[in-house]
Amino acid sequence: MPSWEPTVAAWVIFLIVYIVLAIGHLPFLNLDRTGVVFVGATAAVAFDVLSLQEAHSALDLNTLLLLFSMMICVSFLVQMQVLDYGLRFLDRFRSPSGLLWAIVWVSGIGSALFINDVICLVLTPMVLQLASKRGVPPEPYLLAVAMASNIGSLATPIGNPQNMLIASLGEIRYPEFVVRLAPLSLFNLLVLGLVLQGMYRRVLKQAAAEPTERHALISPAPLPRYVWVRTLAIMGGMVVGFWMGYSLAGVAALGAAAMMLTRRVQRARAFELIDWDLLVLFAGLFIVTAAAKGGVLAHLYEGLAVLRPDTAVGFSCIVAALSNLVGNVPAVFFLSGFVQQQANPTAWWFLLACVSTLAGNLTLVGSVANLIVAEKAKESAPLTFGAYLSVGVPVGVITLTIALGYWYLVWGR
Repeated sequence: MPSWEPTVAAWVIFLIVYIVLAIGHLPFLNLDRTGVVFVGATAAVAFDVLSLQEAHSALDLNTLLLLFSMMICVSFLVQMQVLDYGLRFLDRFRSPSGLLWAIVWVSGIGSALFINDVICLVLTPMVLQLASKRGVPPEPYLLAVAMASNIGSLATPIGNPQNMLIASLGEIRYPEFVVRLAPLSLFNLLVLGLVLQGMYRRVLKQAAAEPTERHALISPAPLPRYVWVRTLAIMGGMVVGFWMGYSLAGVAALGAAAMMLTRRVQRARAFELIDWDLLVLFAGLFIVTAAAKGGVLAHLYEGLAVLRPDTAVGFSCIVAALSNLVGNVPAVFFLSGFVQQQANPTAWWFLLACVSTLAGNLTLVGSVANLIVAEKAKESAPLTFGAYLSVGVPVGVITLTIALGYWYLVWGR
């Protein structure tokens, strides 16, 4: 094959993959984002852009193992109905405003400890059940689940998939990540609660003033004490391992293996909740990004120069736009090479984590967590694009502005 052909193939593969990531599917074919990324990764090898060995080397096994292991851990917690006890906790908050604040903190802190997508999967049915029982409009509570899950997931490197990737590529240890970003995440959760309460104050006040017929709450069945002891021991051990600086992937894998040692849940049932699409998407993007590292990304980074990506504001605008156009995970993959070129890459990794995560609140399609909430609620309480946008834009703009100011305060000097 002539020397110029792999370069042309790299351009074609990269552009097609990212265009499809933006529009959601390949026209005239029943191929979604994950499918196109897999085809693109395979084409990169088939057209000699990468050798098979180079494609294997491009895979960041630590990131893939961390993502897979955390999915297993959370899946076992869901199947054992441990997370269902959040319903009992939320039901303790009787006033509409109190319930809103409780959902913000439960969703936010839960997403910091686990993957935010799974928290949305678990919390959305609970919120719908509580809203029905209380006779209150579910919209502000659904928005609280989605937006708080994005904000809360910023606090740790295991809170969302893009943080896992950033922590791995940037070699950022768990304690440093938490110490740097948890304060920002907690403060923005407070901001979210204030914004939601302010925008829905009339709805919440009216709901409090109009008592409705109460319906029985379907609570989870009691769990044996040994299940709680075992679960807390495993999760506590994982947190200790993370804080002591051991490999995130290694600790998560040990935790996942320990979770499997149970008679209560069959392995096949737990694996049903694994997001295989996301794992394939990650693996494919590693290869596509490696294929583009030659001339493609260098030229694209040069083209972005007019937007001043070397400044925090310009870079943040690019990240926010890409996160809502192609998704926050592909945006992180695309910009990872640029971050690695900076004089202080660690500071830019943290900026990338902040913006790619918080920008997910701008629109309904800004993060997978938002789409999960909308999908789970579509039958009983549809969450429209416009309804989300009317709240997402102010929340996104305010929290991103706070994040940018915080970044300048910590790293901008």
